[in-house]
Amino acid sequence: MFLRNLFFLATFLIYGVSNENNIMAQTQEAIDYQRGGVYYPEEKLSNKDTLTWPIKYDISLKIEGLRNINIDNPYFDADFYYEITSKYDSVFIKNDKNTIGLNPISDDWVTINGIVRGGDNITKQDIQLNKENEGLFVFSRGIDAKINHKWDLKTFPFDKQKLKFSFITQADTSVVRLSNSLTKTMNFKKDNEFLSDGYSIDTMYSESAFIKSTQIEEFSPLNKRNLVFEKVTYVLELSRGGSWLYVKLFFGGFLSFLISWIIFLIPKKLIDARTNLAAASIFGALGNKYFVEESLPNVQILMKADIINNVIILLIIFNILMMVSQTSKKMKWPKVKSSKHALIRSGVVFILVNLIILWW
Repeated sequence: MFLRNLFFLATFLIYGVSNENNIMAQTQEAIDYQRGGVYYPEEKLSNKDTLTWPIKYDISLKIEGLRNINIDNPYFDADFYYEITSKYDSVFIKNDKNTIGLNPISDDWVTINGIVRGGDNITKQDIQLNKENEGLFVFSRGIDAKINHKWDLKTFPFDKQKLKFSFITQADTSVVRLSNSLTKTMNFKKDNEFLSDGYSIDTMYSESAFIKSTQIEEFSPLNKRNLVFEKVTYVLELSRGGSWLYVKLFFGGFLSFLISWIIFLIPKKLIDARTNLAAASIFGALGNKYFVEESLPNVQILMKADIINNVIILLIIFNILMMVSQTSKKMKWPKVKSSKHALIRSGVVFILVNLIILWW
């Protein structure tokens, strides 16, 4: 038994060492192909060159100001400042005296996604190339630009908007990697002077993702694949002060419901007066729905605002049906024959439905 266990242990150790050696050999082989100049990224590096792939860039971002936060525009204006840090200088001089440009922006290793180009939308406020005390290369730039934005209006007028600032590599992840800087925290100014009224900045965070390109490159004799880019996105969350906007947009609808609710304060025998109020409340609710739709861009999704308008119309119809049941012999709703009961039921349903909508 002892000899058998010893045999299994020796076999396991030999297999583990052999497997580790194979992995190390494959890794070294991949590095050799990468530095040989024939395969991607096709930059020949000798053993004396200290440059190793991938180059790692650390990004930090500061939002200075926001403007034109308007649902009518497919973009927003932002004044922001960013730094990209690397342990390599802007130019790497190889052992053969040739150079490799490593400036992240100028040499197109990294781009900022979503900036609207053309005209004078982009203002380069300053460019600084320097080395910090710890010997790191720092590229910094201040930009005032228009940035594309897709509005998420599903929960309008209580919507939260995610303004995105994305940095994307222009080379495969085996050559360039990005990360949010751990030494310099991202930040934003809460007192943005030109931020549209009704909005407030809640938080800011970063996300990382990988993008598979359609471009195919050869990395070694047996490795041909699509390039994979890395994207670091800074998300600035804005919330809308929806309470007052809620009242502003739906005041006409609430007033229309109130008119339909007053029906039950009118004696049952005054059918004409009840009918006129019912008609007025329906037209008022439809008019408010039209007003809300006209104040918004053409959106092909169901918004919370649409649900609120439709619910108000349905509640008015519910009141009208209760009114009809009080005078019709064909509609038997015993519990609403009394106008007092109808008032209470209508009011309770209206409050509950609105609370559910606001909570949802």
